[in-house]
Amino acid sequence: FFVVENPSGSDLFVVSGSTAFPTTGAQLDIPVSGVSDWTRTAVFLSANSDQANRTYLHQAHVRGALTSNTNLRLQRTGGNSQPEVDYFVVEFRSPLWAVQTGEFTLTTGDNAAPQTQAVTSVDVGRSFVTATWSCGTNGQEETSVNVQLFDATTLHFSRNSAPAGTCLVRWTLLSHPNISVQRGTAVTATQNDLTATANFAAVDTSLSFPVTTD
Repeated sequence: FFVVENPSGSDLFVVSGSTAFPTTGAQLDIPVSGVSDWTRTAVFLSANSDQANRTYLHQAHVRGALTSNTNLRLQRTGGNSQPEVDYFVVEFRSPLWAVQTGEFTLTTGDNAAPQTQAVTSVDVGRSFVTATWSCGTNGQEETSVNVQLFDATTLHFSRNSAPAGTCLVRWTLLSHPNISVQRGTAVTATQNDLTATANFAAVDTSLSFPVTTD
């Protein structure tokens, strides 16, 4: 895990908490306080399933976004499980941060032919994208979503080959003139690999953290 702190409080404001979906629940609205501009926020989620098998894996994939300064909305496919969700709402208060966000419907995009989303031009060396998503079809390939800042004006959305069903992806693209971002390429692991290695230029680990999607 990685804990990111802004000691001065001038750049970031954070609201956090935990909740759980009822078995059939597909949407939760959670009151939050202290946010001054919800359009400059990103939601980071950690969810776990209460199921002993993989039959309802997709129901533990949750997407989240603020709908106002006082409401966090979490959404997923409901029906058979009660996932627990830890949430962190991060508001990027410094005017140096540029925040773009949206929701994308991922259907046919795969590794060979990803779907695309146009964004306002950014410096790719000073920008990164994060995402949460919900999926309507069960399966590891069906729920493993990749979101990539492909170039200065384009996001790529994909799953593995021949994906089934639809995933709704809530994405946030963050840019700051004083950060440095290294963009990695996809790392492939075989079914027997317990680890996979990605190389990058040396960084100060006390000032750095990774952002990945499946």
